[in-house]
Amino acid sequence: MKKYANSYAQEAYDAIVPLLGDIMAQNVLKVQSQRIGKTEDTLTPADMQKLAETIKNGLIIFLGADGAGKVAAQVARIK
Repeated sequence: MKKYANSYAQEAYDAIVPLLGDIMAQNVLKVQSQRIGKTEDTLTPADMQKLAETIKNGLIIFLGADGAGKVAAQVARIK
């Protein structure tokens, strides 16, 4: 399991990993962070809502709307 130096990235990863596994969770976090102009190391509390939205859109195909929505809600709550 991946350990991030950035606590916000770690919490987002922890929300994703139970549903997608380690490698997919890392890739989702990396790609969706880049889509909002960040890296995993530069995420801040102000980024969590936007990150949650991009994660939801990216995961709908894998988890369906309900599953993606649950993950997004967990990420959006990170402060």
